[in-house]
Amino acid sequence: MQSMTTTPTLQAVQNQFTQWRNQKEHRREAIPDELWNSVISLSSQYGRSQLCKTLGLNSSVLKSKLDNCHPISNPDSNHFVEIRLDSVEESLVACTRLEVERLDGSRMRFHFQEGKTVPISSLIQTFLS
Repeated sequence: MQSMTTTPTLQAVQNQFTQWRNQKEHRREAIPDELWNSVISLSSQYGRSQLCKTLGLNSSVLKSKLDNCHPISNPDSNHFVEIRLDSVEESLVACTRLEVERLDGSRMRFHFQEGKTVPISSLIQTFLS
């Protein structure tokens, strides 16, 4: 018989946080991984702001946790876009993140800051060759 994993409700996770906060020994005790896993599972249903407000979390810490987790938290926010190398401009201001993958599975990620010019085409050509 298979067991199905269900996503906890926001109310249930809020209750878990309340219980943990009431029982922890030290004020600055780290949030247990089990609670973070519950929060991450809720991130596909709720915005970061709502999770922080409801669960009493620091927005920067939650953002870091969500950025570092491997499962895609919101598949609708990630889109694959094919870009022909001969059409790439030297400055991709509108992009915030670009990932290039070779046939062997090696990946190179770019994180752009607005207004920065990057020699993107030569970097991609070097990586792919």
